[in-house]
Amino acid sequence: MFTEALRELRHHPGRMVATLIAIAVSVGFLVGISMFVRTQGVALGKEQAIATSKADVVVDTGSASVDPDDVTQTIKKTDGVEAVDPVLSTSMPVSHDHNSAMIDLHQVPAEPFRWSTVKDGAWPSKADEVALSQDAAERLHATIGDTVEFSGKNLKVVGITDDPTALQTAPAYVGQLPTQTPTTWVVKATAGTKPEQLVTNLEKSMPQVKDAPQFNKGNGDATISTASSFQKNTINRLTTDFDVTKYMLMIFGAVALLVGAIIITTTFLILLAQRRRQIGLMRAIGASSGQVRRRVLAEAIVLGVIGSTLGVILGILLTVAGAAYTGALAFGLAWPWRDIIVEFLIGVIITVLASFLPALRATRVAPLEALRPVPTVEQKRRIGTARIVVCSLLAVAGIALSVQAITGTGTSIIVMAVLSAICLSLTLLIATPLYVPWVIRGIGFLLRPLGPTARLSTSNANRNPTRTSLTAVALMLAIGLSVTLQVGISTTRTTVMDQINEHFPIDLTFTNAAIIDPNTGDVAASTLDPSAIKTVRDLSNVKDSVVLKGGFVSSDEFSSAHVLSGNPDEIAKVAPSIAKEMKPGVALVPSSLNPMPKTMTFTSSKGKVTLTVKEAHGLDGIDVVVSQEDLSRIVPSVSDQSIWVHLDDRSNLAPALTVMMSIPNLDSQHLSIGGGALIGGIVELILKALLVVMTALLGVAVLIALIGVANTLSLSVLERRRESALLRAMGMQRRGLRLMLLYESIQVGMVGVIVGMVAGFYFAWLGIRSVFRVASETVPVHFSIDWPWTLGLIAICLVAACLASVLPGRRAAKAVPTEALADE
Repeated sequence: MFTEALRELRHHPGRMVATLIAIAVSVGFLVGISMFVRTQGVALGKEQAIATSKADVVVDTGSASVDPDDVTQTIKKTDGVEAVDPVLSTSMPVSHDHNSAMIDLHQVPAEPFRWSTVKDGAWPSKADEVALSQDAAERLHATIGDTVEFSGKNLKVVGITDDPTALQTAPAYVGQLPTQTPTTWVVKATAGTKPEQLVTNLEKSMPQVKDAPQFNKGNGDATISTASSFQKNTINRLTTDFDVTKYMLMIFGAVALLVGAIIITTTFLILLAQRRRQIGLMRAIGASSGQVRRRVLAEAIVLGVIGSTLGVILGILLTVAGAAYTGALAFGLAWPWRDIIVEFLIGVIITVLASFLPALRATRVAPLEALRPVPTVEQKRRIGTARIVVCSLLAVAGIALSVQAITGTGTSIIVMAVLSAICLSLTLLIATPLYVPWVIRGIGFLLRPLGPTARLSTSNANRNPTRTSLTAVALMLAIGLSVTLQVGISTTRTTVMDQINEHFPIDLTFTNAAIIDPNTGDVAASTLDPSAIKTVRDLSNVKDSVVLKGGFVSSDEFSSAHVLSGNPDEIAKVAPSIAKEMKPGVALVPSSLNPMPKTMTFTSSKGKVTLTVKEAHGLDGIDVVVSQEDLSRIVPSVSDQSIWVHLDDRSNLAPALTVMMSIPNLDSQHLSIGGGALIGGIVELILKALLVVMTALLGVAVLIALIGVANTLSLSVLERRRESALLRAMGMQRRGLRLMLLYESIQVGMVGVIVGMVAGFYFAWLGIRSVFRVASETVPVHFSIDWPWTLGLIAICLVAACLASVLPGRRAAKAVPTEALADE
């Protein structure tokens, strides 16, 4: 059987190319996800644990408060210890000229523990010197001799190290980090002392440290372990977190596999329909149904093995390219062999299962029936009746579940929505031969003005509704899933970002902090430095800014409330959610205030003023925002107190923070930097990255579907070879035949687009509405559609449908009518 399958593949490779591509892309997608995510996790784990890479043992005191010097001395006195060094590092923005970057700043490790070498220059030996990694130097466009700025301090670059390209923040080294308190120590064992023995020795000596935690007891975060074990645990923690991402991405791998399985099924159905006469002849001369079925399944196994092998190779290549782009390749590829083997087997199994239905259908046809040119009317009627009954039951169940999901409450509505989507999806897919002809007639009505060729293409597409629906169903499924998930992502992003903007309305604040006189307890008067205001406003990333005036006054709730106000129109450009609540008689207070009072009374030299309290997100500490009218009643002498900033790009904080932290006398002037740009920017980056990744992954599903459309169109043209030849013999020109096939492919493609988009919009609305209702009934859901992406998807599908008809059309048009009409 396998020999015959290989012979069939060798003699008719064109029939199987699209199937092999669908399998290879689907399996390559899964392998790429497994390898790339694991490679990224391992690389990030090695990067985070790189400070322990040259150690034998690692001592981690966790959250315990201990004297660092006491810990260091105790470790030194332990038997078997040759050297010990505390691990000190922090993250901060650094700038050089107009370039900024986030840096992992390490204190230069002792000689035995250095994991990198200086490739140019020297290690820093003075307080004002720094060594940059090659990656950091390239980001900052800095070289040896240049001066870079760390949190307002200028450091001279004296060396460039050979650290690998960082996945997140680039490393740099200074002689000392005086503000950091170590929690981790690396230890080198003496010659002849095994790391495991040194761990035992340290477990006995470390309890001598004052306030020492319990090490390795499982009830805390303090550990003494070998360096290899410490690094492995770090990598495992990160890869476990990355595995969550992997499993989420595997959902889209399942989508690609599902679309691929449908394409494989439709391809086999058309292949077997094309070989119907051949199969009937085999049955007529004595071949049993089991022999025919085994031959079809053998072909499926051969295709599955070859396609899955190509998919594994494709996945490895994708991982290498992705890891090289992110820099993870410097730490080596991770090989999750178990996942790769499972994914290879999944590709083979999916191919066999997808071919099982066509194989059964082919072997259940009687020999004489198979030798007829078309199925009998009675057979069509039986299939149509069964299809109508099944689809009606599924549709009723899907509608009933949708009603429950829309009107119900509790977490069960998500289950109802999912079940409804499954039932309605099956209804649409199974019922395609029932409604596709009607949709094509509607599209054909629009094409009627194009002439008799267009009308003939509509009639021709409806002559065999099963064949036409098989051609459209893969594209219909891919478009439906893509639109569902794209609209879901876009709606989620819009809704979440609206919540971010409401809870973190101010990107950055630069404000006066309270200065308490230690003798009297009064708040000293202060004014925001005009030069600081100008510096903040001149930041390149600032879109809008507003200066708020006010002062410090006492209140019932705060010993010294920071009362602020400004022009509502200007505040609306920076924090619209705060501006719309600014009304006379209302005091906006931080939402973190607990308990939240109903009123607030302010006491100053002007007397007492009582205002109604309303909570507002985004305010810090003791900030209270009032109307300009109320400010004049509360604060005796107002001055510039704070500047609020709205950034063009919240995720690009490094340049702004670098400039703001370099303002002279920042600490002495009691100025503070706040705002929600950090949290908002992180969430925004995650959502943007998720949208890009999911759009790319969904593009794979659409690509597989388009391959299926091209394949099924090509095979349907081959199946209708005699039909096309008859049209040519009756006088149709080659151009007319090609044009007829073009019109037909456009109509079939539009069926997939229309049905897929309508279903996708509904499923997205139902799913997102259900999820947010379970999360919070008070969160307004903003239904959002990414129109450029959606319209681009339609254009791609139509262009692909047109291109899919070019080659088959040329092949049909070039055939000599007399040869095509001859019996095979």
